[in-house]
Amino acid sequence: MYKVEGLSKRAGQFIAQNLDLPLATEDGIIIQIIEVDGWLHVMLDIGQYVSNPSTAIRKAASLAAEWNNRLLDFQGAWYFGGDNELMERLLSMHEHGKSYKELAKLINEKVEKHLREYLAYRVEVDERYPQYKKEFDKDFYFYAFSTEFKSSCMGLNHSRDLLRVIGLKDDEIEQELRDGLERITKGEKPFPPDKPISRVKMIYTLDNWREGKKHKAIQAAEQREKDEFVKKRMNGRKQAEIGKIIQKMKRQKKRIDEIGNNMIKAIEESEV
Repeated sequence: MYKVEGLSKRAGQFIAQNLDLPLATEDGIIIQIIEVDGWLHVMLDIGQYVSNPSTAIRKAASLAAEWNNRLLDFQGAWYFGGDNELMERLLSMHEHGKSYKELAKLINEKVEKHLREYLAYRVEVDERYPQYKKEFDKDFYFYAFSTEFKSSCMGLNHSRDLLRVIGLKDDEIEQELRDGLERITKGEKPFPPDKPISRVKMIYTLDNWREGKKHKAIQAAEQREKDEFVKKRMNGRKQAEIGKIIQKMKRQKKRIDEIGNNMIKAIEESEV
């Protein structure tokens, strides 16, 4: 269940920092900044008075993109799953010694695993419900969320997602997956060496990610967290140091008080 807030306090702060950008287009499309589970999103509000919504949306795309760029600077890039986290993990693995060739092989092996899972799912469906084979071909999601099968129904989609993140075009992806599925059914390996992701493709993709805005935004957010952590630790140490000094001063004061009382007592006894 998502918690959706309209103009939250954080959204208001973001808008207030970017008032040089318009919040609406001439066609009446309104830019809305909403918060969903603590994360800000740019939304287009079409409204009921926009005469030609499809044209208006296309014209509003550049303004929405600029708001989204500002939002990236404001809150950083999403890093809790999805494409960004995958790219950051691949980059980290490369920085810790994995070669581009090894990373490409890793992705290719994952795609192969997903394709085999998908085919296993199809076999289960065909064996259990052979009468629905045509329906399954027409409507994949007819079975998509069934709990009756051991194998995952999402293998094909996961394969597409992986290859898309690494930069393959949709037509390339579909061709690679069709060929891969066909080879597996023939008892062969789904892909030739260095396919569908090559070492060169991995180099190109990671280099672009390394120099891209999202990676830099994630790095900046991580640095802010580290700085805040160090600051808290330093503040904690300072408080501890101050506490020790205060305790020492209290002990010294107690000793001075004791010496003073002893001197007063000694004087009084000598006068007697």
